Amino acid sequence: MNLPLNLGQEAVEEVELKGHILDSLLLPKVLDAIVSHSGHYTLKKMQVGQKQDDPSVAHIEVHAPNRPRLTMILDSIRLHGARPKDKPMCHLPVMAVE
Repeated sequence: MNLPLNLGQEAVEEVELKGHILDSLLLPKVLDAIVSHSGHYTLKKMQVGQKQDDPSVAHIEVHAPNRPRLTMILDSIRLHGARPKDKPMCHLPVMAVE
């Protein structure tokens, strides 16, 4: 039987959560989603906004038992605004206008 690649290996990806992540309870929702999907996390960076309109930023290293589980976790926390730290949200082709 052929198993999917990385099925038995831990998978890791760092995400960023930015905005009013404490007063809106986004940070605890993201951390709960990670743990409830059989993952765990390391909080790599936490910067709390000093004024009411200052955003807070958290960099979270998400660990999962395998790649499919990590994908499930990332899909879940994306709903709360977590984005891959080192990947742009999308690529748009540059086209010449004549």
